[in-house]
Order: sequence, then C-alpha cells, then structure tokens
Amino acid sequence: MNFTLSEEQTLFRATIERFAGAGDVAARKSSRELPGGFDRARWTALGGLGVLAIDDRVDCAVIAETWGMSLAIEPWLECGYFPLQLLGSAPQAADIANGLRVAAVAFAEAGRRFALEPSAVRATQVDG
Repeated sequence: MNFTLSEEQTLFRATIERFAGAGDVAARKSSRELPGGFDRARWTALGGLGVLAIDDRVDCAVIAETWGMSLAIEPWLECGYFPLQLLGSAPQAADIANGLRVAAVAFAEAGRRFALEPSAVRATQVDG
C-alpha cells in the first residue's frame, strides 16, 4: 500500500496544523476551564474549515495525527466526526458539521471497558 499523501492532502494537513497550533499546554489548560471543557468559538471555526464534516478515512487519519501532535482538546472525533457518521443526513447533521451544535454519543461507560451492553446509560427525550 502507498501511504504517501496527495498534494491536496498535504495542503489539508498544513491547514489543520496551522489551526491546531503548537501544543501550548497553558492555553489548552485554560480552555479546559471553559463551560463544556473547550472553546466554542474554535469549535465553530472547525466547522467553518469543514473539519467536522470530513468523511474520507485518510483525511480523518491526517486530522487525528495532527490533533494528537498539537495536544488539541476539542472533541473532534467523539463530538463531531463520530456522531456525523451515525446521523448521516439527519436534520441535525448540518448544524453539527458547521460547528453550530455539539453532539454527544454515549459509547463508553466508566468501569465497563470492552463491554458491549450498557448498564447505566439511558436515553431520555427532553423538549421533543
């Protein structure tokens, strides 16, 4: 297999690297103090870049690698990419893809690593 990135993918990685920054631990720590644990303005900017709506696996790998190297704290995978894969073309998907909404997927429970069946997670409908 050829793991060389195309020119477009290389440019995409450079864009993500510029956005993610240099791994400023103090800035990341202060962002964790914000409501929800991350900066919503940056989340909206991610949506504007199209990062939340990425569907290509190679692009996802590029984002994940860059996110890890820059110590990014925005929950791109669990609150953006993953929920969008589950939602498909549901009405809420556009708002999530554009960074206007943050989705959450209940896919893991504390103390239940590798368990396939939930024991404590319950879905409750609120306000329709």
